Amino acid sequence: MKRFNYSCLIFHDVDLLPEDDRNLYMCDDEPTHLSATISKFNYTLFYSTSFGGAVAMTPYHFRRVHGYANTYYSWGREDDDMSARLGIAGLPLHRRDFAFARYTMLKHKHESGNKPNPVRNRRYFRAVKLWRKDRYQHVRYTIVTEGLQHRSLYYLLSVNLHPPYRDFDYAKPRNATRRRPHKQRLNS
Repeated sequence: MKRFNYSCLIFHDVDLLPEDDRNLYMCDDEPTHLSATISKFNYTLFYSTSFGGAVAMTPYHFRRVHGYANTYYSWGREDDDMSARLGIAGLPLHRRDFAFARYTMLKHKHESGNKPNPVRNRRYFRAVKLWRKDRYQHVRYTIVTEGLQHRSLYYLLSVNLHPPYRDFDYAKPRNATRRRPHKQRLNS
């Protein structure tokens, strides 16, 4: 967002293919879950707070929630954390019509180097406490390649990520409850 004045940000898992071209890749007034139904889950919503796979949000939405967390390495819970951030920031979640928000998940083997992060659940249950500290402005990276691709259809930016700017204490405090982070709202 430093380089260009984007009007819409799309975050998309590489193993999902849209099935219906009525599901437009554009931003709405609210953060939008484009991939509401996926073949792997028999074209039903995986769970009510699901916000992963393919999503669209404006730069305003992205800044309001401080972007994706930087402390989810490997696999798991980063999408749930984003859903929690949206709820905490008071941003309603929009889903496209299930009739055309259908995606096929490509069959693939999980990469051996991309195993589930063992602290992902502890990190997720601390989302309410950490969401203002773990923000996109703190991500450290080096640009590897960038430029327009495939007849200017999209802009590719490949980066090497560096470790988080600080280590967060993932241990659950003794007096903490295991309430889901998205249930709490930001007072603003």
